Amino acid sequence: MHLDDIQHDFDFDTWIDLFTDYCRSQGYTGPIDKYSFEFDWETGQTPEESARTFINEIND
Repeated sequence: MHLDDIQHDFDFDTWIDLFTDYCRSQGYTGPIDKYSFEFDWETGQTPEESARTFINEIND
């Protein structure tokens, strides 16, 4: 199942776990400050779309 297909009815800890898993699956091994991404969760971004943005910014 694609993360974008998952309902956003989960708490922030679950969201950040999914975000972190996606980042790691893309080869990112650095630190992740979970509270830097709380706004993304609050505004309804999926963990995958937020992680894609994060990975793109890191790689630029």
